[in-house]
Amino acid sequence: MHIPPIVNLPRSTLRSTHPRANCKAVQNKNRMKKLIEYLELDFTNDSHGIEKVIGPLGNFLSFTKDKWVTKETMPIGKRSQNGRLTEYNVLVTEDGTAIATVNEYQVGESLGAAQPA
Repeated sequence: MHIPPIVNLPRSTLRSTHPRANCKAVQNKNRMKKLIEYLELDFTNDSHGIEKVIGPLGNFLSFTKDKWVTKETMPIGKRSQNGRLTEYNVLVTEDGTAIATVNEYQVGESLGAAQPA
């Protein structure tokens, strides 16, 4: 009987390359918030504002809390480019990147350790 040799593969080789397989952010629905809640904008304060910027390579959100002295930006998901500002949710990825989306994500199925409630 032939016994194959033991091969030690690097851990990265064993990981799935499918883009959704490694996305743990969608597993924690507590990380999904409405855009206005996430940014903690107060529109009664005249120094807060948000605008949708339309560009040739895709749209993004620009927002401020100091009358546009400093601007911060947030990308808009590929399939959410035509959404309205009031419809956007924010998905925070595992590395902390915030992405605006009109979709709402929730756990559909999972294996392994249970997420805390």
